[in-house]
Amino acid sequence: MDNKQIDELKQLASPLVEYLREKHHPYITIVITDTSIRMTEDIAGIPFPPEN
Repeated sequence: MDNKQIDELKQLASPLVEYLREKHHPYITIVITDTSIRMTEDIAGIPFPPEN
């Protein structure tokens, strides 16, 4: 992905980021594929350190 594509993606995503920030809490995620868009909510998250 080149810089032009990254800039285009950022421009396209900006309204969704703004929407999330204004209307939802930080545990909501938007997932976009070529066939759907969905909002998911994390209920719990527990990080585990990587094994060595």
